[in-house]
Amino acid sequence: MARTHLPEVPGVRHRWVEAAGLRVHVALAGPEVGEPVVLLHGWPQHWYAWRHVVAALPPDVRLVLPDLRGLGWSAAPRSGYGKEQLAYDLMATLDALDVRRAVLVGHDWGGYVAHLAALRWPDRVRALLEVAIVPPVSTLRIGPRDLRRFAYQPAMAAPLASQLALVTAPGVVERLLASAAHRSYSVEAEAAHSYAAVLREPARARASALYYRRFLLEDLPRVRAGRYDAPLEMPHRLVLGSHDPVIRRRFLPAGGREHVRVVHGSGHFVPEESPGELAAEVLRLL
Repeated sequence: MARTHLPEVPGVRHRWVEAAGLRVHVALAGPEVGEPVVLLHGWPQHWYAWRHVVAALPPDVRLVLPDLRGLGWSAAPRSGYGKEQLAYDLMATLDALDVRRAVLVGHDWGGYVAHLAALRWPDRVRALLEVAIVPPVSTLRIGPRDLRRFAYQPAMAAPLASQLALVTAPGVVERLLASAAHRSYSVEAEAAHSYAAVLREPARARASALYYRRFLLEDLPRVRAGRYDAPLEMPHRLVLGSHDPVIRRRFLPAGGREHVRVVHGSGHFVPEESPGELAAEVLRLL
């Protein structure tokens, strides 16, 4: 469990649950019963990335905000960072909370995990909203000139270099946040400090590298092989920032663009840059 103190958000309470052997931290808001909206963060963040979306949603919406394996205040084991395993973690977490069915909203890696969960357990996913991520399908239109956008991934996957940078180099997380956000957005110092403080813990720096290493070695070959090409069976939407430096709408296959909403004036971190617009998309699914 992370040693860094938990940030405070009005109306948010905290629990730790055992999810198939993994100790998972979950932030909770709204009613304690009912079908929830599950908000899944990406990297380099944790549950706190959703604070403004929580504030923008009506108080009668039940919200569940887990920290993904290795991030935030969840346990950081030495293995299990393939995204299919993270989808199993999610379902085990919902089981521990006695949640049978939910709306899944995922940003960045959280969106990838939510997509896999929706494919594997469609009866448990009422609706799906993916944010700042392209769906893991083999028909994406990513050409050779686009590969520079993803050059950070091999660097992050390096066994020692990325971990050393996160643990020892000042300002790494802050610069990453600023580089992927729209220029009009000022990264909130408190949030950036919280994300950076957690990732300075060696186990979480190692987990960060494993997210990208397992993607390149395990997840990406499965995407290319068409393992996740089946259509989704529930209502689903994709939200992209107009100024996201990595994820672009043109990457999507021609038949997959009708469910896309582009948020103008937003970069990659839509939950923090444009929380009102994102909350409105959540309410449309409800």
